[in-house]
Amino acid sequence: MDSYPSVRDEVEALVSAERRNDSPQVSAYWRQHLANFDASDPLGRRRAGRTAFSGLASYSRARVPRGVFTVANFAVAPRGHRAVFRSPEYRVVRDVTRRQGRHLDFDAIKHAYILLTLRRLVAPSDATVCVIGDGFANFVAPALALPAQYRCTVSVNLAEVLLADLVLLEEAGVPAACIRLVTDSASLRSAVNDPSVRLVLLPAASAEALRTIRIDGFVNVSSMQEMTHDTIAQYFETIRASRAWFYCCNKVSKRLPDGTVVRFDEFPWGSPRYLLGPEPCPWYARAVSGRPPFVTRFSPTMHALVAYA
Repeated sequence: MDSYPSVRDEVEALVSAERRNDSPQVSAYWRQHLANFDASDPLGRRRAGRTAFSGLASYSRARVPRGVFTVANFAVAPRGHRAVFRSPEYRVVRDVTRRQGRHLDFDAIKHAYILLTLRRLVAPSDATVCVIGDGFANFVAPALALPAQYRCTVSVNLAEVLLADLVLLEEAGVPAACIRLVTDSASLRSAVNDPSVRLVLLPAASAEALRTIRIDGFVNVSSMQEMTHDTIAQYFETIRASRAWFYCCNKVSKRLPDGTVVRFDEFPWGSPRYLLGPEPCPWYARAVSGRPPFVTRFSPTMHALVAYA
């Protein structure tokens, strides 16, 4: 039976083996933000005194009651979308963040909204879902608490981010025995077909292995624009070939440290069937923050849900 220390050791070995600056597939964004990464403190708690991960921002552990923080987020939520606060997805996200000792902040609430949107529009049932570039396990942890919808979740990410996710998954109470780290097609197929495995961790360097398994849906939230254009094209090729649905939420455009500009409407969408959007994401207007100025306003952000089947 795997334990968290053993899985962390495996991921730390990948971090040590990978040389980010030598890879043409790693964007300038991540070369900059991982320059001072410390595998022994992936969430930056000892350095920053609070949870922070360069490149993923931070999540809130503000010194105010959770109830006050939640009511404040409800007050600034977009009209017409507050039903999420009465949904089972919200209750799952609320319970996950409570176990992690964090506030029910914007990043958590928006994933409740995404999970609710997927239930309404694609009705996943016993599905295998792949989340590309999840941050702070915001999609993964609640998906694991919805087993009727998501039988198996494949999380593709840089090894450093997977290492940070493991800390939060352990705090959320996810059993280590249901997690597998894989690095090739054969081990990926074996893990996905194992009924005891609920979460598969796949380093981004091995993402081509996704083409060898059946995936019902893909999710990317606010991270595709942190990749190179070639990497984005490869992910879209995999998604289209899988004939899966795909939920994508990213900024209208984002400029990377080397001057590269990545635009939402220039993603290689192909010719999908649009189930939602493309349209401005209603949740990306404003949100309550645990630190001054206490209200965050976002750059224009789009989302879309498409189907390639």
